Amino acid sequence: MWGLLDGVVAILLTLRFHLYIVELPLSLFSSRLGVKHPAKWDALSVIPLPGTQRCITQTLLYKQEEIAVIGQLLSNPFQRWVVYQPVKRYLHHHTAPLHVLYQFLTEPEWDIYVFPPETTDAWDKISSLGEILLSELSGQWKSCNFRKPCCIFEHRVYSSTCILQDRRETPLTHFSGMLLALSEINISRSTDFDLPNYRPIYSQLNSYQGGNEIEWSFELMADLLSYRTIDLLSGVEAHFGVFQPSNYPIRPTVLAALQTLREISLEITTFINATSRVNRAAALLRANEALNNLSEYLVSEVANPEQTLLQTILNRWHRLISEAGGKIGRTNILKPVVNPYVVGTPVTGDLFVGREDIMQYLEELWGNSEHCPSVVLYGHRRMGKSSILQNMKLRFGASIQIIDFNMLLVGHTNTNELLYELAVRVYESVLPEHQNQMQEPQYSDFFSRSPYNALNQFFRQVNKFNQKQRFIVAIDEFEHIEINISRGLFSPQILDFLRGLIQTYNWFTIAFAGLHTLQEMSQNYWSSLYRCVLSIPVSFLPDVAAQKLVTQPSPEFDVDYTPESVHEIITLSNGQPYLLQLICHSLVTLFNRQICEERLERERCFFLEDIEAVVNTPEFYREANAYFNGVWMQASETQPDNQIELLYELREGAMTQAQLVEKTDLEAENISSALERLIHHDVISQQNGLYSYNVELMRRWVCFKSYSHPK
Repeated sequence: MWGLLDGVVAILLTLRFHLYIVELPLSLFSSRLGVKHPAKWDALSVIPLPGTQRCITQTLLYKQEEIAVIGQLLSNPFQRWVVYQPVKRYLHHHTAPLHVLYQFLTEPEWDIYVFPPETTDAWDKISSLGEILLSELSGQWKSCNFRKPCCIFEHRVYSSTCILQDRRETPLTHFSGMLLALSEINISRSTDFDLPNYRPIYSQLNSYQGGNEIEWSFELMADLLSYRTIDLLSGVEAHFGVFQPSNYPIRPTVLAALQTLREISLEITTFINATSRVNRAAALLRANEALNNLSEYLVSEVANPEQTLLQTILNRWHRLISEAGGKIGRTNILKPVVNPYVVGTPVTGDLFVGREDIMQYLEELWGNSEHCPSVVLYGHRRMGKSSILQNMKLRFGASIQIIDFNMLLVGHTNTNELLYELAVRVYESVLPEHQNQMQEPQYSDFFSRSPYNALNQFFRQVNKFNQKQRFIVAIDEFEHIEINISRGLFSPQILDFLRGLIQTYNWFTIAFAGLHTLQEMSQNYWSSLYRCVLSIPVSFLPDVAAQKLVTQPSPEFDVDYTPESVHEIITLSNGQPYLLQLICHSLVTLFNRQICEERLERERCFFLEDIEAVVNTPEFYREANAYFNGVWMQASETQPDNQIELLYELREGAMTQAQLVEKTDLEAENISSALERLIHHDVISQQNGLYSYNVELMRRWVCFKSYSHPK
């Protein structure tokens, strides 16, 4: 018995029956007593009070300042059907129902949430009071809550009260459903959103006052959303010729925003018609500034869903204007790019990359020891040996003097001239205070008597006064010493004499640079230097250094490479410095020709197709012939024989030694020694028994080269 009684009490308390007893007489006699109807101050009633609908109607007719009361009642699922009936009657009997509807939607009190969101995701799941009103007018259920149990409960209450509601459809209820649908769609992210799909709805509002404004504005926004090119933006003016706004517009802020878009459209027209780059850029600048101002206006003055529609239009116009501005900027920016890549001459500064291991090794050899050992930098042509010699000057302080002594530029006539030139170069590198104490080398001393004695006497002077400096003579193209000995221009004793200088004077060092090690040279001449000269190979750049050379040739270089294009350049060249420089130099030349001569509009970036356009031309191989032919001639002029035959066969792709024996009819022993020499000179490599070119472009050059198979 007591349990049944407790259940009844609980039900009565849930239904707020104790309050209902108090509020019931107040609701019946509120007008006579001169007090507010309880519905205005208690929106949580479960059982609707008598006179609630009359109270709502009077509020709509006479007390617009209390319109927020209607929103509070709408948030109560038990009261919605009570609110719906008078609101719908009021709208349909009003002479300007669209004005009233938008008045509801633009009231600040209606743009709030019944339950504040607790999480970020909840913002997309709950509804404002305005959306609840639209859902009731359009006959759709919409929850005020985002918790699933509460939503289920609200839906059941809604279903149970549907029979009490007037669900007849009208153009106004259809339009309410359209506004609700637009409020729920994320228009800016939707890929299939199409505003004209709603044309059958907004085009039926002409029977209402202001309906032509609604139809015209949505039709205009539908067109504006469809614009995909900037020239279409200039067509907005045509829409304004067919519409005359009334003195009492429904949405004055929306019309003001559309008028601003019209003014921006006129700026776009100016941009299209202008021939001056300055005027075109100025028109776009004004349009872009107006868009920024309009965006701020939309946030503060325009309600949804029109705010979202217009903001989406703004975003698309911003993108089109930015693209057009970028093209104008490029016509100014895309001047010829200063080509930072150096082809054929030694490189210094930022372009000298990837030789840190060699430079560090040289610093270790020459930095601290009392005696600096002489070295020979060897590698095939255009590998960067001369660049290493040139950059040594930047790595050492004043105590170590690097003396350039390129054999292509000095003493070709005889031994006398060569040694005199060496003495002069050393004298010019001596500290000024020591020069004043020494006698300058005399040309006559080197020709009137033995040049060896003359140079040795001069070195004794240097040795007497020099206590701080070391002199490293960088002899580039050192093979020309042997060539001139063979021609009878230089005395064969010159190499023994140089060895004597190295061993006698600890401040005198030679850095040879050439294609070969000393062991590969004629033993008759160079054997005396074998033991006192260290051999240092100069090979291909590692990938990291090659990438830096390609993408960062100088701090001012502002053309990009795609990752694929960088990889392709390194693959084609295998990090060969000269070919890296040549490919990139050719790319910049192509870029300048396209933008300056051909007037093409292109991205400031190199792609795979640009590389193919450069390396697949006869001009490229003619330009690179100095490198390719140098490698080819070195293979043809050095022992063992048959290197050329193997290179010719390998043009078809990787082969085993057995395949090469079969194709060339050469002895396996001869092929083996020739392959070893080609590997030693970095021309080919062997992997898993397969021999192939190290440099893909070298293989292509052999394919293009009009060599017949050597007999």
